Amino acid sequence: PVVSLEETARNERSLSKIFKNQRLLAAFILNFVSIYAYFVMVTWLPQFLIAERGVAVSQVGIISSLVPWASLPAMLLIARLSDRYQTTRFYLKYRVPLSASAILFVSLSQSRFWIMFGLICYGFFGKLTVDSLLVAYVGKHAPRHLLSTALSCLNFFGMCASVFAPLVTGVLSDWFGTMKIAFWLSAILLLVGVSIFLVKDKAESLSEVSK
Repeated sequence: PVVSLEETARNERSLSKIFKNQRLLAAFILNFVSIYAYFVMVTWLPQFLIAERGVAVSQVGIISSLVPWASLPAMLLIARLSDRYQTTRFYLKYRVPLSASAILFVSLSQSRFWIMFGLICYGFFGKLTVDSLLVAYVGKHAPRHLLSTALSCLNFFGMCASVFAPLVTGVLSDWFGTMKIAFWLSAILLLVGVSIFLVKDKAESLSEVSK
């Protein structure tokens, strides 16, 4: 029993240390909004295309698959550039707002061509290309002996988003009679999340310089 209590206290201290780290907390929040937006796209995009844009069911799968297709070369390219120039923050600073813009573009476009263009842009700038950057960021700033716990927390926030995104989107669609509101919300959350991330990272950098 004594050992169990000691282990419990140690685990609580570990989690407390992780969540007191402002950089890690900001990364968790950014991961939440990134996966939230992604799951809105994955779970509701086909229905949106059919119900609100009149796309034939036979074409929905092809159009929706543009997101992962576009992300395949992008994720390798961006990860390589980030490793080469050690500029994870720089890429997140621009990629996340661009992915939010792509979501807004898709939700507002009437033309099938422009919807496909927006989806390709989201695939190139969105969640699938941000994942490796966030993992690298957490790996860089997490305490060595708590790295697995920190990465689990990152994943926990992401999985929470995957649960809430489809549910919230369905509720908003029923309330407003359109799925566009849910897309707009996901874009706004992305902008809020990346803003928090950049502010916290900048504040921690200044704090380290002043020490």
